Amino acid sequence: MKLLIKPAIVSVGHTKFGILNLEAYDVLKEAIKEAIEGVDKGINPKDIDAVFIANFASDLAGISHWGPLALRCLGNLEADAYRVESA
Repeated sequence: MKLLIKPAIVSVGHTKFGILNLEAYDVLKEAIKEAIEGVDKGINPKDIDAVFIANFASDLAGISHWGPLALRCLGNLEADAYRVESA
């Protein structure tokens, strides 16, 4: 099967490690801002088809699914959001 488009990871973002004096939503906004600014040629958030969220502290923040929150921070509610869990 031949793909019509070539999927690509164009950027990633993360927050500083350690204890942060920020609300969970603000931490997520920081990581998304870093990812958007990390795209070499710039990108319109509306051109992003999917986001992948990995978070080890969901229980600590009281948020179990970050996807909808990430899409709101991104400003693109049409994209798909996936939660990735790993040890």
